[in-house]
Amino acid sequence: MTDFVKLVSCEAELLQDEGEDLFRQIPAHHWDSQVGRPRAAAFGPSDADKGKVSYSRSTEVTADESRAWHNGNARSASMGVYKVTVDEVVKASLRAVDDSGCPVPLGDKRAPGHCFVDFQHVIDDKKEQRRLRGLLYAHALKWGEIESQSA
Repeated sequence: MTDFVKLVSCEAELLQDEGEDLFRQIPAHHWDSQVGRPRAAAFGPSDADKGKVSYSRSTEVTADESRAWHNGNARSASMGVYKVTVDEVVKASLRAVDDSGCPVPLGDKRAPGHCFVDFQHVIDDKKEQRRLRGLLYAHALKWGEIESQSA
């Protein structure tokens, strides 16, 4: 059993639809132009997200809508959209969490259909982070790039 960090009251774990797709935008700094695909780091936490890696729920937005919002609001344009399923997240000993009910901090924006893959329980274990993001990366590569408009 994984010892996850306790969710706050406005966050809800996504276990209802194991087949639901979670879209991940791949910014240029996570894109390997030599091989034409994302780097594994794109599927794990960065210092800025505090273990809450942003994804978008396919039951709330399309890949096109998710990418368009990202390109209109993020610091770096999306080079492509990749996905993992809720089931793949759960089988990797992670969890997908819907935080759409949480207040947005003043001056911040939250993408429609936003959720996160929870790495908070391994925030201090870089080796385990690499292992877990590698599992998600393998699933994302298996699915391939999700067709979406770049604008």
